[in-house]
Amino acid sequence: MKLYILDFDGTMADTQSLIVATMQQTVEALGLAFRSKEQCAAMIGLPLKQTFTKLIPMTSEMGDKCAEKYTEIFIRNNTKDAVPLFPNVLETIKELKNQIEIKNKELQEKQETQSHVETLGDLLNEEAKNNSNEEEINLLNQEIASLKSKNHLNHNRH
Repeated sequence: MKLYILDFDGTMADTQSLIVATMQQTVEALGLAFRSKEQCAAMIGLPLKQTFTKLIPMTSEMGDKCAEKYTEIFIRNNTKDAVPLFPNVLETIKELKNQIEIKNKELQEKQETQSHVETLGDLLNEEAKNNSNEEEINLLNQEIASLKSKNHLNHNRH
């Protein structure tokens, strides 16, 4: 089984403009000294409170107020189209989804084939116990061999 972990902020989507604008609005709302887009962008990635205490000299309590105000403004700013995806991200995710669906279908088919092999094996054992005619046993053996071969070929193909 494969696991895909996708990082969103700054990898799949351009969140910088939303974050910077929210930081600047926070600073303005609390009457703090203006900071440029570049200064704000340099703080991205730090814990929220530390973002503000490093951006502007302030007390720990003011850092808490900034974090609280930022969260309030961010919730308001973070609308459906506020964060654009980087080029080709959506297409890549769709392709990954498609590949996963194909693998799931192949796995299901393999499990169904294995189930048929087991059922035929059970029938073969039952026929052998009942001393049924040899022709029926040979037909079941051929069917099992055919399914095993098909399953082996499908498995080796991937």
